[in-house]
Amino acid sequence: MKCGRLSLTRRGNLTGKVVVITGAAAGIGEATARQLVAEGARVALIDRDDVSVQRVAASLGEPAAAFVADVCDAAAVDRTMSLILNHFGGIDVVVANAGIVGPVATFAAMGADAFEQVIEVNVLGAARTVRAALPSVVQRHGYVLVIASAAAAIPTPTIAAYGVSKAGAEALGRSLRMELTDTGATAGVAYFGLIDTGMVRNDLLGGSGLEAVLAPLPKWFREPAPVEEAARAIVAGIKARARWVSAPRYLPVLLALRTTIALAEPLLARSAGLRAAIRQANRVGRQESRSQEVATGPI
Repeated sequence: MKCGRLSLTRRGNLTGKVVVITGAAAGIGEATARQLVAEGARVALIDRDDVSVQRVAASLGEPAAAFVADVCDAAAVDRTMSLILNHFGGIDVVVANAGIVGPVATFAAMGADAFEQVIEVNVLGAARTVRAALPSVVQRHGYVLVIASAAAAIPTPTIAAYGVSKAGAEALGRSLRMELTDTGATAGVAYFGLIDTGMVRNDLLGGSGLEAVLAPLPKWFREPAPVEEAARAIVAGIKARARWVSAPRYLPVLLALRTTIALAEPLLARSAGLRAAIRQANRVGRQESRSQEVATGPI
């Protein structure tokens, strides 16, 4: 066993461990916080939604504390991590969970600002979170979990920014794990398919081309899994200091089929449903871009 690394017994015991979670006011972040507290962990909840994150923390009681910050603001993330260190005395685990989908539009129709905002939150926001927490995580031989997505492994027409960002998040987590090898700390990547969150219901399945990509697949594959399933996977991954975390249960198969999926892309691109979704997203995206230009006026 490598010197300084936690034993298997201590790995499985979360009692008293301090876990930082971004995007903790709802969805996977909130559900994960609830399960962690049930396991005896202490949780620092970060979100830009002041009212909601305070509500979640209050419902969890003394083991939880709420902190308001936007991961797009590097200085705010750094200040918040300092507050967390003062409050809890250290950080054992950081879960970089905050994320957005962005508008449903083709790349050609999406405004540059909208595209870059998704990258800003999902990649740079995760990097800022990890960077600010990393000194304490390394000192305590802890664990970093970067939340990616099945979108890192499949094409994402009409939500290209999301796919690009999640591929970037995956690369960050995989690189970190290798870089931390000699520190006693480690890192993993979480891949989630369709999970029953507001983001999935309202954005990913709210008219994006992803529905057409998934249409030929079995119904059980297309149905969002309960958010608690993703939370259980994260908690189990933290306990095991896992290289990868995934939910629903079919995700490992999907990830193993990356090459096959890539070979099937020309066939998927001919799908009438997907082509219709792309045309619709192109029209809507261009209309929204024109509306924004009119609203903001000339620069």
